[in-house]
Amino acid sequence: MTGLRETLNQLWKFTTSERDKGYLEGILDGEGSLYITKNSKNRVTPVYQVHVIVTNTDVTLLERIKEIVGGGNILPKRSQYMYYKDRVYETKDSQMYYMTREDMVRVLPDITLKVKERNRILLLDAIKLLEESKWKRHEEVLSELEVMYLESRFLNRKGKSGGGKIS
Repeated sequence: MTGLRETLNQLWKFTTSERDKGYLEGILDGEGSLYITKNSKNRVTPVYQVHVIVTNTDVTLLERIKEIVGGGNILPKRSQYMYYKDRVYETKDSQMYYMTREDMVRVLPDITLKVKERNRILLLDAIKLLEESKWKRHEEVLSELEVMYLESRFLNRKGKSGGGKIS
């Protein structure tokens, strides 16, 4: 049984060239969003989810990311409106690459980010906690996930005050 598990882990492991790995690291650091969300609307117990998303107008870039990762989804992004100098601009052409949790488990441990390294580590910790507590929803797990969620929000805040670590 152990031999089969090791073989499956090797087959499932993220293997790619150093060049592709560097490309992926650069795109995730520059264009990617790594964050944790919380949905507590109409729920007694909140649901926490992890996300790795890259949004871009260049679909070939997103397809290349999907090829390097070996999975994920490319979806059209909803129209958004940008406000700049009293004008409204609609951004319609964006596409979004969404990495699945299974892909995160394979890829995130094997890459290193420069700017968003703390986000990467936070996501890995949250995934581990979510997997270990799949059938348990006790207060200790929820409080740990809440701290991770709040730190993720803080790290992803725009402006001068974001990007640090909360104490």
